[in-house]
Amino acid sequence: MKLRLIKFSTLVIFLVVSQMAFSQDELVVDRIVATVGDKIILQSDIENQALQFMAQGYYSGNDIKCQMLEELLFQKLLLIQADLDSIEVGFTRVESELDRRLMYFVRQLGSEKKLEEYYNKSMIEIKEDFRPLIEEQLKTQMM
Repeated sequence: MKLRLIKFSTLVIFLVVSQMAFSQDELVVDRIVATVGDKIILQSDIENQALQFMAQGYYSGNDIKCQMLEELLFQKLLLIQADLDSIEVGFTRVESELDRRLMYFVRQLGSEKKLEEYYNKSMIEIKEDFRPLIEEQLKTQMM
């Protein structure tokens, strides 16, 4: 099973990289980078995950976006299984985890203002962006 997952992930990454190599220089607001079942991974998802990863103080070199894509691919596989198993995460739990993570980021950067500057978004926009990601992460953790 793991070998099939690794082969599948490698194939998807190859297809994504080849698509990026042959794409034209166009103004793109957001785009679908990969699909796992009925779940999509957007370029903005990868960038948000990379920013969140770096905001936590981790740095792994230039390949951080590739690592985030691989992590998101695996997460989507678990999310599909969680949906099949009818696993649900309550709103209160998502909000609690969202607040906990944002407070951690605020402490790391020094203030909410600095966090907003870091993401170039308001706190409301940051919460809106992270809420679905956190819900998915909690579901996959439960899986």
